[in-house]
Amino acid sequence: TEATEATPADESREYRSYAASPDMGGAVLPAGYSAEDFLDREIVNEQGEEVGEVVDLMVDGNNHITKVVADIGGFLGIGESRVAIDIEDITVEEGSGDLLVMMDQSSLEALPTYEEEDGIWSPDRD
Repeated sequence: TEATEATPADESREYRSYAASPDMGGAVLPAGYSAEDFLDREIVNEQGEEVGEVVDLMVDGNNHITKVVADIGGFLGIGESRVAIDIEDITVEEGSGDLLVMMDQSSLEALPTYEEEDGIWSPDRD
């Protein structure tokens, strides 16, 4: 799967935090998946190397979960970036449950960063 590039419209949108309101019943994921298939899971690249970890899910205005929020880069929590990855760009690995992303480290680090405040994710303004 080719990774989709974020458009300026995507970068200006705000999303609700799934983790801040896990009781928001009916948030829609791609067919056959649950939030637990994504939350707190490791993200790996094609080579099986860990490139990040999912910390939250973004819920859009139509109550669809469209992005995962992941901590990528850094070492032992220092220097990490919190980015949003389109859920279509992620595959759940059979067996391990790891999340496979077909993007290299530099592509992941180039994604827009987001910050959460009061249960709302918005683009990082720094």
